[in-house]
Amino acid sequence: NLDSATQFNHDRARSKHVEVPSAQDTVMRSLTVSIQSRESTRITDLW
Repeated sequence: NLDSATQFNHDRARSKHVEVPSAQDTVMRSLTVSIQSRESTRITDLW
């Protein structure tokens, strides 16, 4: 029983550890896309 609980905690920690970078990547990607789209609209405004 104790072993299964320890394994469960390890799995949760591992999945949490895997989730964090992907979430950061998603945020950074969306930030980059929003910045690029903002710059492109600024360029079209200049034209």
